[in-house]
Amino acid sequence: MPRPAARDAGGTAAAASDAGPASGLYLHAASRCGDCHDKMFGEWQASAHARSARSFAFAAMRAAAPDAAGCDVCHRPLARYAAPTSVSDDGVTCDVCHTLRAVAAGAPSPRFELEVTQPVKYGPFCQLDDHYFHRMGCSPLHRKSQLCSACHQLEIQPPGGGAAVPVYTTWSEWQATGYARDGVECQDCHMPATRAAIAEGAAVTRRVGDHRLATTGRSAYALEARGRIAPEQGDAIVVMVEVSNRGAGHYLPTGSPDRRLVLRVLALDPGGRELERAETSFGRGLLDAAGNPAPRGRAVRAGEDTRIPPGGSSRRELTLRAAAPEGRVRVELARRALDPAIAGALGVQPPADQVVLTAELPYRAAHRAGDLARRVRGRP
Repeated sequence: MPRPAARDAGGTAAAASDAGPASGLYLHAASRCGDCHDKMFGEWQASAHARSARSFAFAAMRAAAPDAAGCDVCHRPLARYAAPTSVSDDGVTCDVCHTLRAVAAGAPSPRFELEVTQPVKYGPFCQLDDHYFHRMGCSPLHRKSQLCSACHQLEIQPPGGGAAVPVYTTWSEWQATGYARDGVECQDCHMPATRAAIAEGAAVTRRVGDHRLATTGRSAYALEARGRIAPEQGDAIVVMVEVSNRGAGHYLPTGSPDRRLVLRVLALDPGGRELERAETSFGRGLLDAAGNPAPRGRAVRAGEDTRIPPGGSSRRELTLRAAAPEGRVRVELARRALDPAIAGALGVQPPADQVVLTAELPYRAAHRAGDLARRVRGRP
C-alpha cells in the first residue's frame, strides 16, 4: 500500500538521512532530471525558481528574518526533508513542482503537500507510460493557477501582534481580474507552450510549457510621453508620462514588496551627454514601527500602494531644469529588483535596474516646444 504523502509547509515532514529509495524519499538534483529533460532543465536554469535559494537578496532577507525556516518553506522547500544540500539549494526545483499534490489556495501562509515517498512525478499529461526512472502521475492541478498560489500569496503576523501584513499578493490580485473570470491561468502567460519532445528520444508530439516562467516575447508594460517647455519655470522641460499595464493579470510590479517599477527622464545634450535626470517609482512597500521602509522580518504594516493594476494606467509629471538649448529627452521605464532603502537596511548593494521600455523626445531651440508636444510611445 502506498505511504501517505509527506507533508510540507505546516504538515509533518518525513525524516531521513539521505534522499533516495533507501531512505524512503525520492528526491534528486535538478541536473539529474536534466539528463532526460534537457529542454526543461535549461529553461529552468534561467528562471527565478532556480535562483530562489541562492540569490543575494534572499540570503540577506533570510539573515534578517526572525524565522529563517519560514523563508525556506517556499525558497528551499526540500530543506524540510532530509535532502542533501545540493538538492535543497536547487530552490524551487523539479522535485518541488512535480511532487506537488495539494495546495490550500488563498491561505494566509503557504500550505501545500509534496509526495516525496513514491517514485512518481506529476504533471499535466495524463496518458504517459511509466518510465524506468519514475512513474508518471496525472495532475490537472498543474494547469491551474491554484498551483502557484502555494507560494505567491503570503501574510505575516507582525511582532507584538496586530493586523496581518500582506507580503505576497499575486494570487489575490489575479483572482480579482477578468483573467481569472475568463479562465486565463498563470501558466497561460508564464508557461507558453511550444511543440517539443517531453523527454530525450521522445517524438515531438506535444505542446510543452516553457519552464523559464517569464513572459517571453511579450510585454505588459506600455508608456506614452509628451513634453512641453515651461517659460514660467525658466524654460524647464516638463514631461508628462502615462505608464500602463496592458497585459499582466496582476499589478505591476507584483511579487516581492521590495520591487519597484522606475520611471525616469534624462536631459541629453546633442552629443548624448546627460545633463540632468528626474525619476519616480511605483511600488508597495512595507514599513516598520517608525514608518520607515523595512524588510519583511521587521515590518509591522503595509505602506502606500502606487502600483499599476491590471488594465490600468498612471500618469506622472517630471521636470528637467538643466536642459541644453538643443538636445533630446530620454524616457526610461525600468524594473528595480530591490528598493535601495531596503538594500541599505540589509547592508547589501542592490542590483542594477533593468530597462524595459524607452522613448525619446528630440527638440531644437527654434521649434523645441512643437517637437516636445508630440506624443511618443516606449519601445523595448
